[in-house]
Amino acid sequence: MRTKLFFYSISLLTLFSACSKVIIYEPSAEEIELYSQIYMPRAERGAVSVPLSLAEQQLTFTYNAFLGGPIDARNDISVRFGVDPNKVAAYNETNNTDYQLLPEEAYELEVTHATIGAGQRTTGDFQLKIVSGPHLELFQNYLLPISILDAENSVNNMLATTYYLFSVSYEPGKVPRELVLSMGSNWGNILSNGVRGTLIRRDANNDILVYEPDEQGVFSAAPQVAGINWDASESFYYVNENTIVVRNYPYWAGLFNFRVDDDYVLHGADPFWLGDFWDQFRLIPFNDFFLTVDGGGVMRRQPALTDVNAPKTEVGSGFGGFKQLLAYDDSLLALAHDGRLWLYEMSDQAVPGPRRQVGSGWEMYQQIIVSGSDILALDGAGDVYRYKFNPNGFFPLK
Repeated sequence: MRTKLFFYSISLLTLFSACSKVIIYEPSAEEIELYSQIYMPRAERGAVSVPLSLAEQQLTFTYNAFLGGPIDARNDISVRFGVDPNKVAAYNETNNTDYQLLPEEAYELEVTHATIGAGQRTTGDFQLKIVSGPHLELFQNYLLPISILDAENSVNNMLATTYYLFSVSYEPGKVPRELVLSMGSNWGNILSNGVRGTLIRRDANNDILVYEPDEQGVFSAAPQVAGINWDASESFYYVNENTIVVRNYPYWAGLFNFRVDDDYVLHGADPFWLGDFWDQFRLIPFNDFFLTVDGGGVMRRQPALTDVNAPKTEVGSGFGGFKQLLAYDDSLLALAHDGRLWLYEMSDQAVPGPRRQVGSGWEMYQQIIVSGSDILALDGAGDVYRYKFNPNGFFPLK
């Protein structure tokens, strides 16, 4: 027993001896000067994107400056904040955007001159006030660059500016809409956009009806019957002004190509059958491509009107959790189950870019449909509403 205690004592003494050898690194004057730069911490996290409405409201954000490097400030360091309009043009050129500088009456900086006190690292937090109202333009995108204009110390120019991005749209719950079609709650089970601004409906009798819009975009005329007893069909997809593809119900889930004539009647086109088992994918016709999304949310492209087994190229991921995915001009709309509406800018090769939110509250509808530049929305009563949509705006439905 004494032998074990002696061994343990020697081991502990050895451990304490090893831990007592602490090396303290003293940075050189050159290193202190190199890393002791003034920067804005918020700039590290990228641009701040905020929707605004034309209603008079006030939002507040914080801004500050921080001293980097290994030591606290040895003396008071003066810092000057402000807005540099030249940053707007530089941002637009770098990001291929077209923002305007936020008008002066729309913002207020709590201070423009601040100090990092001796022995401190930060100026402390200050408030940036944003005031919306009639001085803003509907659907305009504004940029406000808050910068460290100068300081009594070296400034980290890569992190000297925080960019605030503002998109102007409607007040929550006050987005205008127009009732364009009332079908009743027993309207059927397929509703899709068609050629020349039409709507395609499969009614409760499984007949295919086509609604033409009038000059105001209202579907006021009685529908035309374009097909009888299409009970095997599950989905219709608009491809272009001459073409609709139709997917049948599982088990086979075949996809078929139809040409649309002047009277909206569907005729089998060549190639007619595009393969079976398309239910393994979510299908989005997009310009000259079919986009498919598998069960794991991976998006791939293939040429439009090609077979289910055609070679596919992966273009994105993370698309599995959306309620709907729809082509909108050269972009992609993604509707989440919680009602948030997102827009992805798409490349010529259908590669999704970064997304941005363009709406909220859309869960109040059963589905949405892209109709030209507008969005049609179907509610539970069988009513269809038209929204004059603008991808530059934000549409908070409630």
